[in-house]
Amino acid sequence: MTALLILSEALGLGVDEQRFVAAILRERREAKPYALTTVSMAALASVIESDLEPEERLAPNVQQMLMNGAEVVLAGLLRQSRSLKIAGESAIATFRVLDEVRYRKGASVVDVRIGQAFLQVLTRVANDGRVPLH
Repeated sequence: MTALLILSEALGLGVDEQRFVAAILRERREAKPYALTTVSMAALASVIESDLEPEERLAPNVQQMLMNGAEVVLAGLLRQSRSLKIAGESAIATFRVLDEVRYRKGASVVDVRIGQAFLQVLTRVANDGRVPLH
């Protein structure tokens, strides 16, 4: 069990969204807190590829499908607000998983900034539960 799994469940993140966040967190290990992190679009596309049926993998436009899928997941993590009831309080925190995405259509990399609130809650879950971050 990891903090990311716990928080993903609480926020209702999908499997691909959770895998994207894990991939981004792996890349940002060396980055300063809240800095932009450069992630390979191929790495993100491979997350989606694992969900494809065998016949879909043989499609002539499979790479374009994977890139489009990666763009959709990134957009959801950027745009969709997530809500979380704060334990022991009557407050609800609302935030986005990603604060910023910089991507030029067709580029091999994307620059992302994980949301400060998301990262703070994730760190708190890891510390309170004494579990790994991701």
